Amino acid sequence: MNNEQRDEKIIETHSAVMMIVKDMKEVRSTVYGNGQPGLKIDVDRLKVFKIVSCWFFGAIIIASITVAGKLIYNAMIT
Repeated sequence: MNNEQRDEKIIETHSAVMMIVKDMKEVRSTVYGNGQPGLKIDVDRLKVFKIVSCWFFGAIIIASITVAGKLIYNAMIT
C-alpha cells in the first residue's frame, strides 16, 4: 500500500466516522430532547399515565359495584 492509497483509506474512514457522529447526535437529540421533551421523558410520562389510569378505573369499577349492590339491596328490602 502506497501513501496515496493509505490517504484514500484515511479519508474514507474519516467520512464514515463523521456520518456516524452526525447520526448519533440526531439519536441523542431524539432520545433526550433538544429544548423539548425527548423520548425518555415521553416514555416516563406514559408509564405514570398508565399507572394512574389503572387506579382511576379501578376506583370507578369499585364505586359502580358498590352503587349497584346498594340499589339491589334497597330493591330487595322494599
